Amino acid sequence: MPIRNQSLGEAADDDQDKRASTEGEAPARPAAEDQAPADVPETPAIPAEAPPPDDETGDDTGEVTPDELPALPPKMPGGGRIRARMAAVQAVYQWRMSGTEIGELILQFATAGRLRDLDRAYFEMLLRGVVHDVGGLEKVFDTHLSRPAVQLDPVEYAILLLATYELRECPEIPFAAVINEATNLAKIFGATDGHRFVNGVMDAVAHDVRADEIGRSRKRSRH
Repeated sequence: MPIRNQSLGEAADDDQDKRASTEGEAPARPAAEDQAPADVPETPAIPAEAPPPDDETGDDTGEVTPDELPALPPKMPGGGRIRARMAAVQAVYQWRMSGTEIGELILQFATAGRLRDLDRAYFEMLLRGVVHDVGGLEKVFDTHLSRPAVQLDPVEYAILLLATYELRECPEIPFAAVINEATNLAKIFGATDGHRFVNGVMDAVAHDVRADEIGRSRKRSRH
C-alpha cells in the first residue's frame, strides 16, 4: 500500500538555529528545550497489544521511494525538535526498509528539502544514535511487546526506537514529554489505534529506564 510523502513543511521555527553537520561523526547534543506538559498526570499503563502491521512496506526491489515514506500531516506542527523527530521517523523507516548508509541517507533528505525548518543537529543525533544501537534499544522495549519486534508495524517500530533512545540517552527531557511526543508521532504516522500501543509500551519502558524520576514525580504530586 503506497504511502504518500510531502515535504517537511515551510513553517520557520525562529527558536531553532539551523546547524550544518559533519558527515561521519555524530553531532554534540543540543541544549534541552523540551518541557513536560504542566501538571501532567501519571501516564496510565495500557496493555501493549500491537495492531497488525501492513504487509506492503516497500517496492519489489527493496528500494524505498519518496512516495513510500510515512505521510506527513497537511499542517506541520511547530517546534524544531518536533519536526526533527518527525523527519527521524521517516529516516529510520527508510534505513530499515532500504539499508541506505546513514551519511547518504542524510544527504538524500537534505537534497530533497526534508531537513528545512527543523533542528538538524537533533535529527542527526536521533538518527545516528538509533542506528548505532538498534539491538540494545530493542531489548529495552521488547519485554513489553505482545509479539516479536520484527512483526511490528515498521513505522511504530521506528517510533519505539526513537522514544526509547530519548528516554535512555536524554535525561534532561522529562519522561512525560518523551511519552507524549511518541504518542503524537504514532497518531500522525501509525496505524489506527497505534498511538495506544505506543503509549502503553513507552509508559512501561519509562518505568524501567526512568524509575527514579517517576518516583520523584509521584512524591511531588502527593504534596
